[in-house]
Amino acid sequence: DIEAYHSVRKQPEPMYGLSRTGPDVDLNETRTYFENRKSMVGFGIFLNNSDGREGELIGEVGVNIFSRGFPALFYILKKEYWGYGYGTELVEAFIGFWRSLPREDAQVRVPLYMVDLRETSKGTELLIADAFSDNERSKKVLRKVGFEKCEKYSGVSKREVFRYPLPKELLRS
Repeated sequence: DIEAYHSVRKQPEPMYGLSRTGPDVDLNETRTYFENRKSMVGFGIFLNNSDGREGELIGEVGVNIFSRGFPALFYILKKEYWGYGYGTELVEAFIGFWRSLPREDAQVRVPLYMVDLRETSKGTELLIADAFSDNERSKKVLRKVGFEKCEKYSGVSKREVFRYPLPKELLRS
């Protein structure tokens, strides 16, 4: 499916914020992206054809494992499918999958701003996501599915960090 993924990753607008180098200019860049995905879990997003068969690849959703100490959500959707609710639908579906995975206790180092200090000394697993401050569409999707703004930080570009806590019933006591 390299050609199908390249059709998504070559568009500048969806790649805004996902790549340090911008959109993929050729199939080799897309191929390299997949070869270097050792710490990611991702799923292609396909439309259903009217006959129920798998249709066009329109995006991808997944996590970069243990980015900043917590798994970090990413998603990309072809520009021509923006504004139809697909972003919200794919992020909600992925969160459902992510929450269903088995959990075990672990110790990880995380930035202080990622910890809810109202909780006990045992931290809560969070799924994080970030978006450029001017990317209102992405921030709207994150808020719609239950992410809350966590921290704003500056660098070369301005990003806002969001977090999604797991429901208490999925956490060990």
